[in-house]
Amino acid sequence: MNTVGMTGTNTEKSKEWTAQKHHVILQDRTAMTVTGVKEVVSCDETGVCVDTVCGRLNVGGKGLRVNELSVKEGEIRVSGEIEFVQYTKVKESGTSIWKRMMR
Repeated sequence: MNTVGMTGTNTEKSKEWTAQKHHVILQDRTAMTVTGVKEVVSCDETGVCVDTVCGRLNVGGKGLRVNELSVKEGEIRVSGEIEFVQYTKVKESGTSIWKRMMR
């Protein structure tokens, strides 16, 4: 699995991501364009996982490949046999430990 960072470290970049719109365009379950991408968490031929301005997006399927990745535009294009698209909540590191200790 590959990891490609697209996030900025300063607050200016953070504001830019928050203002960016998020779109998912799926064409015949063989091609997909996603905008509002902040970071590619992982990708291989069975799955692509990206953090978007609206949460983590998981795409699963067969023969998946990233055809285009635009860091500047926050856009990714994926092709292959797309079987599912799912959003998941990203857990903040360290918060669950503190919650358990405070009980």
